[in-house]
Amino acid sequence: MTRLRRCAARIFRLPPLLQVSCRQTPLPQRIQEIEQAIESGAREIDVVISRSHVLTGDWHSLYAELQKFRAVCGNAAHMKTILAGPSLGSLKQVYQASLVAMMAGTDFIKTFDGQRIGQCHV
Repeated sequence: MTRLRRCAARIFRLPPLLQVSCRQTPLPQRIQEIEQAIESGAREIDVVISRSHVLTGDWHSLYAELQKFRAVCGNAAHMKTILAGPSLGSLKQVYQASLVAMMAGTDFIKTFDGQRIGQCHV
């Protein structure tokens, strides 16, 4: 069992894919893992945005990606969008990404500074 899966096993609501904040997996794989998490009983899905969309100002792509995640969650699970503050460039970009996430249908937004000890990172 990977370190990530061990961390996720301690916190059932957080499916393995959605704990990965350092690497980016292909969109179809992320969607598949959300589906698997919901099928396994997850009622809250944490998604980490593609920061490249924020850094390049590609708000349409960020919106489309989050809408796809929202569609997969449907009524079966709440969707929490995680924004890694320092890696997004500026507070203005965090603000803009937050607005896009809300417009795309996220239920909750979580920001973090990446400086906490003991977080699950791969």
